[in-house]
Amino acid sequence: MPNTSTKLDDQYRRAHLVSEYAPVAVSECKSESEREIAVRKLLQLTRTHVDRRCLIPMNGAVLAAEAILSILD
Repeated sequence: MPNTSTKLDDQYRRAHLVSEYAPVAVSECKSESEREIAVRKLLQLTRTHVDRRCLIPMNGAVLAAEAILSILD
């Protein structure tokens, strides 16, 4: 659910870019029907085969913070 009310960050565009490479559903979920469609799509994604390329570590920020802290010590 990208935050479309912010002017400083194009979360909607970024969410669609992520959806090209990872199994995600992009929706603003502003109405009940949009929420239902998004949940239905997410449930469909759970039944599909996940591309191994999508199974990448998602801890880059933690690793970067640890590296910065180790420099400061």
